[in-house]
Amino acid sequence: MKNKIRLWITAAAAFIVVIVALIIYANVNSSNSLAPGSIKTKVFLYHAVSDSTKGDDALFVSPASLEEQLKLLANEGYVSVFADEYGTYDKKTVAITFDDGYDSVYTEAFPLLKKYNMKATVFLITSPSETRLSGSHIKEMARSGTVRFESHSVSHKNMTSFTYDEIKTELSESRSAVQKLTGRGVRCFSYPYGAYDDEIKAALREFGYKFGYAIDNGDNADEFSIKRTTVWRATTIETFKKMLETE
Repeated sequence: MKNKIRLWITAAAAFIVVIVALIIYANVNSSNSLAPGSIKTKVFLYHAVSDSTKGDDALFVSPASLEEQLKLLANEGYVSVFADEYGTYDKKTVAITFDDGYDSVYTEAFPLLKKYNMKATVFLITSPSETRLSGSHIKEMARSGTVRFESHSVSHKNMTSFTYDEIKTELSESRSAVQKLTGRGVRCFSYPYGAYDDEIKAALREFGYKFGYAIDNGDNADEFSIKRTTVWRATTIETFKKMLETE
């Protein structure tokens, strides 16, 4: 009788271990799934935020428009996530991204992001420019927990015409520069001009990047072709609402 009881207890324990393992496996895989149609993260792309367009009307979203859009997202119950958190939440999420690293992200966007408790990711070009963020502003935003910084190349050139060695140089040097500025790892890359191909995606994998961000040409087919919807200066709040509803 005692042997039968021991066998029953052993079998029950083994059954429980199997069930727990299956539950953990299912949760891990569901949280990291990137299958088309299963992702609920809407990704927006911004560049600069300013009332003055400085000769480039389309890219400069006004601060008033950005505030209206952030307020809408907050009121609609969207949870903001960083670019390296894409697809990890089973809820209504939005990823707000800025390309290039204009200084207006600090002066105009940063206060609004904090006001509406919204996270954002800035994809930095690491070559020097007078119109881009200073090292001190990057470090301040990185420490805040509101903004994370990822790579947008060194030269900001279309890399589809580059040799594989040139691509690797862009990826490695830009990542090193961003990591040095922020003190944290870089997992995401934003393709300059949204231009990418299989060779560039292969290089991203080789260098340990986890996500590749395109623009409106992305198709969400995998983690290296994530689509972003561009917000322009002319984007009205009505248009923005429609953007939220589209894949």
